[in-house]
Amino acid sequence: MRLCGRRLRFLLKYVPVNKPLYPGGGAVLWEPTIDSQRAACFPNHPGEEVRMKALGRHLVVEMWGCKANLNEPERIREALAEAVEQAQATNLGVHVHSFNPHGISGVAVIAESHISIHTWPELGYVALDVFTCGDKAIPEAALGVLRDLFRPQHMEVLEIKRGLRPE
Repeated sequence: MRLCGRRLRFLLKYVPVNKPLYPGGGAVLWEPTIDSQRAACFPNHPGEEVRMKALGRHLVVEMWGCKANLNEPERIREALAEAVEQAQATNLGVHVHSFNPHGISGVAVIAESHISIHTWPELGYVALDVFTCGDKAIPEAALGVLRDLFRPQHMEVLEIKRGLRPE
């Protein structure tokens, strides 16, 4: 991969993860792990290393075994607004849509990017995204509000550094 005439190197490894593919089922999965903290950009000159900086942080969240509020649009709207505040982000608007017979999608558009929620009440599952750009917002601070709202039995968070570029 090239960026401004430089070669990018990402440290990628596959690790065994023992987690269910679905509630009640189990399998050993192999997931790629990218250590973006150690990602480096190497110019065409051997031995010269340039550190990388991210434009933003993207938290991809899986919640399984959720016990509450999966089909409550007003509670989700309130929680999105509170999550924005907790993340110290700038709220530009919240929109929530209910599906028939059940399920909700909601998004808080923030100056720094977005927080989105998608619920599957019949599976007790919630998919979340918290994407913030810049250094001001604290995306992980939004997760406490959303965890308290849905009360999952199991929660996984994957952080992706977005827009990597040389410092």
